[in-house]
Amino acid sequence: MLIEGYAPKIKSHTSIQLIETNAFDPAKVKTYNINIENGKFSAHIPTGKGDQFVLKMADESHTLYLELGRLEIYLPDSTLKKLVLKNNRSADENEQYAVALRNQPIYKKLYGAQVKWFAANSQAESDAGKKIYDSVKTIYDQQVMEFNFKWIKAHPLSYINSARLFYMMNSLTEEQTKTIFEQLNADAKGNNIGRYLRYRIDSLFIGQTAPDFKQADTAGNMVDLYSFRGKYVLIDFWASWCLPCRADNPNLVKAMQKLGNGNFTILSVSLDSKRNSWLEAIKKDQLNWTHVSDLKEWKNAVSVKYGIHSIPDNFLLDPEGKIIGRRISGTDLPDILQQVRGEKRL
Repeated sequence: MLIEGYAPKIKSHTSIQLIETNAFDPAKVKTYNINIENGKFSAHIPTGKGDQFVLKMADESHTLYLELGRLEIYLPDSTLKKLVLKNNRSADENEQYAVALRNQPIYKKLYGAQVKWFAANSQAESDAGKKIYDSVKTIYDQQVMEFNFKWIKAHPLSYINSARLFYMMNSLTEEQTKTIFEQLNADAKGNNIGRYLRYRIDSLFIGQTAPDFKQADTAGNMVDLYSFRGKYVLIDFWASWCLPCRADNPNLVKAMQKLGNGNFTILSVSLDSKRNSWLEAIKKDQLNWTHVSDLKEWKNAVSVKYGIHSIPDNFLLDPEGKIIGRRISGTDLPDILQQVRGEKRL
């Protein structure tokens, strides 16, 4: 597409960046550097229908969805705050969505609860305010999810329905996600967010074969997930600095002691960045099973491949490598695995 921009108050030679969203691997993104000269800028960007990009200048950023054709960007001052997009259907739809959401009674109620919480003059008032906010937030999350369902259904041709689904999928069941995804049109399924959703559904949902990977263990030897075929495997994502992970580790140890003599094991993937911290935590928590890491924290190649956005998290695989469970606590693991094994014997 052709982008033509107007920035009369921004100095010549100022550079802005247009960064394509890469949900498959956020560390590998296409960045287009665009220079402003005499208040104008232009660029040809190869893009599909509704591909998500981030426009960035200095410390400011603005999300936009690019389409085929010609887009005008107007920056009336020296910042991105008053940015105006013309000839962009997705921008119009996004603004309509934002206005409709802000007009929801629960949105206003949540905002009011937040204002009162932040205005507290004592710890007691702050605690009470947070409690009220949290209770309203629970209702808000449910109602926003229902609002999004209705919005997607009412706007079947929108390119950005894939982004709407992506941002709410962690609040949905896998079946809900698949059902809504299949209702999207071909354009929404085919843009960069839509393709990532398809990958998640086809590769990381229950019943799918878990993506293979190789990563170095604590001795520097490469470990291949495929080599665990024939066993039930819990792929456990954790880190030494993750308090909830460390709290559940004793439960995993007990589960391993109970189940490890059979065809079950744990393969832990650490999101640590410091080797010594990683090794010390393994030793201290007595995690006597296979551990791998590339010490790149949230950029860990396996965690990126598996769409990990918070830890602890895990995937339970059957002996054929198919995903049969997700986000299982160490306390629940023995019962769940015994039930699965029982089903296998029938």
